[in-house]
Amino acid sequence: SEMCIRDRYDVRTSDNQIQSVLEERSIVLASGITLVGLAVLGGAVLTANLFALVAHQQREQLAALRAIGLSRGLLAGVIGTQGLLIGLFGGLLGLAATPPAVIGLNRLSASVLGFEELLRTPPAVYAGGLALALAVGTVVAVVAGWRAGRYARIEHLEA
Repeated sequence: SEMCIRDRYDVRTSDNQIQSVLEERSIVLASGITLVGLAVLGGAVLTANLFALVAHQQREQLAALRAIGLSRGLLAGVIGTQGLLIGLFGGLLGLAATPPAVIGLNRLSASVLGFEELLRTPPAVYAGGLALALAVGTVVAVVAGWRAGRYARIEHLEA
């Protein structure tokens, strides 16, 4: 009778089972990774656009700061600090929004697919999201500030 049971069932280790699931779901996993990458790229592009616009709108103030002797590096640092603060605010907002989103998506997956607690967010996910928000906000703002320092000239000051 033991031989009959083995013939009817495929006995696997947990590692074999995980490998099988990953092979069957490779397209889904690749799609998920692609969506996350596109979301990060889109967020970085939108943040860069935001800081380019802010630097453009502040060109008179930046030109006045350059006229009194502030270096391009210091201007980039000032705008970079703004980016760090905005990145911190956005990261904290993301941290606050993640748990309710996970709960909602878990409820949806439980009702549609029958899987409970499908999404899990370990502390590393939160730390990575906050670090990404801080890094993108700061780097993009420093680059925008550096570029703004190039075109912030005395000619931009109104008489």
